[in-house]
This record gives sequence, C-alpha cells and structure tokens, in this order.
Amino acid sequence: MAVGVPAAEPGAKVAAAHSATLCDDATMRRRRWLLRGGWLTAILVVCLVLGRGAGWFGTEPGNAGDSGASPSPPPPVSPPAGSSKASATGSPATSAGAVGAAQDGAAMPAAQSPPPAAGGTTSAPPTREPVDADRIAAVRSLAIEEAEAGYFGRARLALADLTRLLPAGDAAPEVIQLREQLATLQATAIETLCRDLADGRVLAARVRLDALLAVPDQAIADALDAAASLHAWPRLSLAGGPPAVPAASPLPADRLVRVFREGQERTGRVVSALATEATLRIVEARGVTFPTLPVTTVEPVDVTPAEALQQARAAAAAGDGRLVRLWVACGLARAGRMPATDLMALRMLLR
Repeated sequence: MAVGVPAAEPGAKVAAAHSATLCDDATMRRRRWLLRGGWLTAILVVCLVLGRGAGWFGTEPGNAGDSGASPSPPPPVSPPAGSSKASATGSPATSAGAVGAAQDGAAMPAAQSPPPAAGGTTSAPPTREPVDADRIAAVRSLAIEEAEAGYFGRARLALADLTRLLPAGDAAPEVIQLREQLATLQATAIETLCRDLADGRVLAARVRLDALLAVPDQAIADALDAAASLHAWPRLSLAGGPPAVPAASPLPADRLVRVFREGQERTGRVVSALATEATLRIVEARGVTFPTLPVTTVEPVDVTPAEALQQARAAAAAGDGRLVRLWVACGLARAGRMPATDLMALRMLLR
C-alpha cells in the first residue's frame, strides 16, 4: 500500500520561493562588493607605487633600510659648515625637498665643499721640489761675477732669480748673504767712480757709470745721485745735457792726453786740434801712430778745472749729456771751494 505524500500547502511554497530569491540577491550583492573592492584595491596600489616614485610618500622602502613603511623623518638638523658627507649610506634626509633633490640627482649645495677626487681622497696641494744646490751656487756665482765687473743691474736680476728659487724667498740665508755682498760691492764701485772724477780720470769713470746704468734700476740710480749730492755735483743717473752752451776751445798743441785704444789705456800728445777733434802722436809697441780722434774720447792728463769746462762744452756739442755731467763733476771736484763762474753756470743748467 503506497504511502501518499501530503501535498505542500500553498503558503509554504510561497515562503520557500521568497527565501530562495533573498539568497540570490545577497549573493549578487557580495559579488558586486568584492568586485568593487578589487578595483579600489588595484587603484590604490597603482597610486601608491606612482606616489612613491614621485616622492609623494617619502623615501622608498629600499632607501629607508626597512621592508615596511617609510620611517618618519627626524627634526631638521643644520649640517656643519663645509660638510661634504653624502647621504648615499641611507641616512634620512633633513627635509622633503632635500630627499627630492637627492632622488632627482640634483647638484650639491654651493656652501658644501667640492666632492673628493676619484678614489675617495682629496688631492693634496703640490709640493715644491727641492732646489739643486749646484743651481743655487751657479746663480750666486753669476751675481758676484756681474757685480765685480760693475754690472750691478744684472747682479740684482740674478739676486731676484735666487729669491724665486728658494722656498724662503727674501728670508733665505743665501739671499740675505748675497744681498749684503752686492750692497758692499756697489758702494765700493760708486766710491771708486767718485775718486776717479776727483783724480781727473773721467774716461774710466764713464766706463764705470755705463756699467752701473746698463740695466735700469731705481735703487742704483738713487745711490749714484746720493753720492753726487754729497759733493754738490749734478745728478749722475740722468743723461740729459744743457740746452745750449758756448763752443769749446781746442786742446793746446803738445798737451799730454790719455785715451783708450783697443781696451788699453794709452797716452799721447796733441799734434793739432779743433773744437771737436784732435790729432795725436802715440808711441806704441808697433811704432808711432797719428790717430785723429773725437775730443770726447780724449782727456788731458792732470786736467785743470778750466780744461774740464772745455771738455764739458765739447761733450755738450756732441750731444753726450752723461759725459757733460761727468766733466762738470770733475771740474767742481778739482776746483775745490772756489769754482769758476762759467763752471758753476754750466752746473746750474744741469738738472
């Protein structure tokens, strides 16, 4: 006998159908929320990645030294002046701007010292090589040689070279010693020049004066002028002559004179003379010669103040201002306390 299944009541069927509908709606809503959540998560991840790359969220995890979130930066600390310590070791930056500059490869601030040279070490200042002792001795010997020859301008140039060679410069003992030696030799040379003028040896004084003034040097010129001033002579460092003077009188016949020929001093006698030249009779080893020479290359032996005046006038006519000054100084030295009026008048024309 079959057992019958009681038929479901209509109300129960409606309730079951409604329950199934509610379940389907809840499932769909969950799916929609999950789908929306996935899209939002993806968008947030993309924004986070882009923001870290652009520096919106501080340093990247790799730069911070941790695998988690970026640590909060410490309070700003001013670095010491001139500090060149870089932030490549991962130390936190002092500000977001400094972080951005470091990430973008910006240059270091101007206040910091320049980066070290290749190899991580700063270049040391160049060291001065020691000067060879032979070179120092050669320069010193050159200075002494020039000074002994009377060329003190060249000697002072050698002294300047020695000063540049030695690290101590002017304070080097070698420089101090050489300077003192040159000063002594120069004073002796000027004293000898003044003695030559007083002895009437103007041609020898001219050679010394030309050597002293071969190289322009104000210190030498001042020393010469100071010595001339002590004797009331015209300035010997200048080459200018007087504007105009009377013509010189010729040398008298048979006057004993002194000349320099081929670098040697010779004496002879005047055969004939004009205001500008003189013919001499000179006895030499090869025989007797009769050269005609300019008066400016001849000097009377044991010259008188009056003859010195005539020789100065002849030098002025030849345009040799330096020789004019030497002859005036010679005449004043040999005249003593009572120089002739014409000689003093010529002295006043020389400045």
